[in-house]
Amino acid sequence: MASNSAHNLPHELGKMVTVLSIDGGGIRSIIPSTILAFLESKLQDLDALGNNNRPLFAAKDITEFYLDNCPKIFPQNGTGYISSIKGLFGAIRGPKYDGRYLHAKVEELLSDMRIDQALTDVLRHIFRLTTLKPKTPRETPGVSISSMTLMAIAHMSKQIMTQELLVISLGTGAAKCNEKFSAAEASKWGVFEWLRNSGSLPLIDTLCQASMDMVEIPVSSLFKAYNCERNYLRIQDHTLMGDASSVDIATEENLINLVNIGEDLLKKPVSWSNSVQTKRREMMKEEEIQETNEEALIRFAKILSDEHKLRKARLAGDH
Repeated sequence: MASNSAHNLPHELGKMVTVLSIDGGGIRSIIPSTILAFLESKLQDLDALGNNNRPLFAAKDITEFYLDNCPKIFPQNGTGYISSIKGLFGAIRGPKYDGRYLHAKVEELLSDMRIDQALTDVLRHIFRLTTLKPKTPRETPGVSISSMTLMAIAHMSKQIMTQELLVISLGTGAAKCNEKFSAAEASKWGVFEWLRNSGSLPLIDTLCQASMDMVEIPVSSLFKAYNCERNYLRIQDHTLMGDASSVDIATEENLINLVNIGEDLLKKPVSWSNSVQTKRREMMKEEEIQETNEEALIRFAKILSDEHKLRKARLAGDH
């Protein structure tokens, strides 16, 4: 979490607490980076910002970073059945990738920059392997948990008692759910079947999907309870197939395909969770229900722009 001294316009000056949550997902992070670049472009259309206290990189730079560097971060060792078997046994013996290129690139780009120099609060949730407990943001990295939206809301719980909450949550996509296996089949599996079965990873897929659902459902329910569903936007593609559903197949073809998936996702309707599809939803206007992700982001950009101007005006008034 960044220190308050790093803030240009702290949320206390406005009327809203604003949260941007982005899932992790290897090369699939290209999907939210594409969406984030669109949001940034709409904010730039509304606000002429100076060069002071600007981020080192624009959102559009993230996609470029992935396209240029992912093939070296996740080097491919050929394709086909033999390569797949080699990769599996290699992963059993040790890390699939050594991370040296990524670490060198981060050092090159950020040098001695630290998280407490961020322009806003940054929250990361990490699980400590040595104690099997969640860790505070200041501790050493371990295994990351994909519940950042819920963690951010919990972190700001005191503030949201007096201020309105606005959340944009961007997913990295999920594999299309096909009912490949039955409970009867799974009851007979051993360790290896749970780890890899018919080209999929049942244990990992189950944990990841359960984690996403256990976050999305309570968060959307929270906004529903406060009658402010339209202050929460979750953008996620649940239909990834083939190489696109992988987190590390960094071929040029797959990387470009992920960019296209992100761009196509902008044109799709906002995905209302089942908890929102109730009597409250029936009271909403038709155009609100049919809103696309692109239209929702344009609406959010206007809200964020107005909030920025309000904070700026109040800061000037204090001086």
